[in-house]
Amino acid sequence: MIGADLTIVVVHEGAEPCFVRTISGGGSAVTRAISRALDIPFEAAERLKRQLSASSGDPSVARPEVVAAARDGATELLNDIRSSVEYYSTLRGRSEVQRVLVTGGGSLTPGLLDRLRLQMRVPVEPGHFVEGFHGDEPSKEAATLDAVSAVAVGMALRDPAGRKRFDLLPPEVQVRRRIRGPRSRSSWRQWPRCSH
Repeated sequence: MIGADLTIVVVHEGAEPCFVRTISGGGSAVTRAISRALDIPFEAAERLKRQLSASSGDPSVARPEVVAAARDGATELLNDIRSSVEYYSTLRGRSEVQRVLVTGGGSLTPGLLDRLRLQMRVPVEPGHFVEGFHGDEPSKEAATLDAVSAVAVGMALRDPAGRKRFDLLPPEVQVRRRIRGPRSRSSWRQWPRCSH
């Protein structure tokens, strides 16, 4: 999942997460690169990045300096994603990664998936989590919703019986919460179950 300032790489085997790496960086790195290259405020660079996404990075429509800055801004992130997957594959007793699904708003950056495909030795695809809700014809809105809805859809899924609970809270926080108990009616007792 490629967010604005955080990217999370999760490798699972048979719906059980067995490797998680959090990378500091995401779509905002592309925005900052555009901002620096064109010497414009971050907000203006974000608008240009979104226009670039809307044009699907078509060089005949997009400004070449914006395309180049976006490409440069994504390089370190792409390298980190690739190295995370490669590292997992080197661990003893682990299977080779068979496929990479990319989600999150940052995954909509034009050219990002194509560049990741060139770096990986396995298929790289955008995640499709809600396409069945949009009828037969895929749309731009459906693709955007697919990209940004993975976490919400995953947290809404029922935990299959007998599966180990996947909790994103660090163990020391879990212990403190059990000892202290909930502080208010609105505090969460535990994270929702997630099967991936």
